[in-house]
This record gives sequence, structure tokens and C-alpha cells, in this order.
Amino acid sequence: VNTLIRPDGAKKAYVRLTADYDALDVANKIGII
Repeated sequence: VNTLIRPDGAKKAYVRLTADYDALDVANKIGII
């Protein structure tokens, strides 16, 4: 997981998904939801 902290303070996490991962599950694990 690569996290980009923008100048305005917002955080965006970029996750490279594979068929082994459900997007919602990954989002939960990294704290987006």
C-alpha cells in the first residue's frame, strides 16, 4: 500500500488489487471505511 499525503492534508491510499482480494475487504483493512 502506497500512501500519498497531498499538500492540502488529504490522504489517498493506492492499493494494487489482485483477484485474491475483495476491494471492500482491503478498504476495511487499510482503514478507508
